[in-house]
Amino acid sequence: MVAAESAIRAKVPDASIGGEFWTEVNAPREDFGLTTFLAWGDDAHKQWISRAEQPHPLLSYLFSDYCIYWPHQIPIRDTKRFHQDQNINEVIGAIPVWEASPDDRASEARVVLERAKLWAQGFRPAFPRHWKSPAVSYLRGPKGRLVKYVRRGGSSYCYEETARGDRLRYARITGQSRARAASPVTIDGWVAYDHQGPIGLNPDNWYCLFPGAPPATDLTITQLPPAVWIKGARRTDRYVLVELEGKGSGTVGWRARRKPASVWAAAIRHAGNEDKITVNLPAALLFAFQSPQAVSPAALLPLAKWRHQKISNGQVVTQDAPRSEATRELNGQTRHGYMVNPPLGGPGSEHSIDGFIRLPNNPKIALKTSLGRLGGAGDGVNFVVRVNGEEIWRRFSESKAGWEDVAIPLGAFAGQDVVLSLAVDCGPGGFNTSNDESLWGDAQIVVSE
Repeated sequence: MVAAESAIRAKVPDASIGGEFWTEVNAPREDFGLTTFLAWGDDAHKQWISRAEQPHPLLSYLFSDYCIYWPHQIPIRDTKRFHQDQNINEVIGAIPVWEASPDDRASEARVVLERAKLWAQGFRPAFPRHWKSPAVSYLRGPKGRLVKYVRRGGSSYCYEETARGDRLRYARITGQSRARAASPVTIDGWVAYDHQGPIGLNPDNWYCLFPGAPPATDLTITQLPPAVWIKGARRTDRYVLVELEGKGSGTVGWRARRKPASVWAAAIRHAGNEDKITVNLPAALLFAFQSPQAVSPAALLPLAKWRHQKISNGQVVTQDAPRSEATRELNGQTRHGYMVNPPLGGPGSEHSIDGFIRLPNNPKIALKTSLGRLGGAGDGVNFVVRVNGEEIWRRFSESKAGWEDVAIPLGAFAGQDVVLSLAVDCGPGGFNTSNDESLWGDAQIVVSE
């Protein structure tokens, strides 16, 4: 620490070094009101302080390579906070900072990596003589190449200037229902594209956009009614689940590389030989390419063979490896439990165990399971059950050791093919995973008395 501070002062003797992380040179710290905007103030203040013109690019000039912005509350899966954070980072030229698990493949992590690549290639904050609106900041590489950040309607675009024109490195977009660009662009994991680019975006949300055509997949949504957006999607070799949010009714169209065996919508099974369907909104469309797993009443669900993944705001972040499965005794009660560790992010960011099953055709069916906690200091977790992505049940569980037996009615889905999800999030704080290890015990489909 002493050596690092000495080296910094040798280069920039007048730099301010202070704050909680005392070895970091901080251009924007508490005095500028930027570092703590994620932790303090109301939403109006957060939006105001993260405007492009608020943090001035001159800060990156004054503090050279050592300008760093590290909020006390690092945004991981709170999408809005992440993009507010990036609005500041891009303008002041801050060193890219990201905190998450090493295997995190979230689009937000990819944005930070794209910025980090520019730094690794020698790009640093630049101040050209001719500053072209709507650019809010520039970076210059060792060979004089320029990268600029452009704001349009609240969205941010990172372009590299070339002899053939601007080349997109990445973009963070909001306020749009569809993305349009001069060349093909893609959103990680997105399922809906027309011939011009991604469709079905929620104008109130943020999305990370990258250059290149989307990968070829078994099914792509190509047509949506006006003002309809995709709330969530899960794609596997066996099925594709798409959740649609909106009002009224309309036609949904798709392009399939291989025809689905069936399409489920509003509890009705349709033949898979069509390429469009009329739905009442909101709706969930389940495209089945293979037969679902049959469920025997009272038999334990094979959670170890189900799909394990991190879900953030309805979208799959990454696949998760199966965790430990064992018989455990907690407070004198014994259950056969399957342990999960929820990701950071709080409600909406979940470790989800998904099974594609055919439910018995009995209106008295229910999911019977036991919620297990190992105990220890923490802010608790939420156990969540979803059917085709829709939340049908939630239970908050404090950090106390023990089992809690529950039964969740599933009669509304009797006889249907569904994606049943058993999920856990890290609790209300969103960034506290202390002692959040949780267990789904003795999960089974039963016929209630």
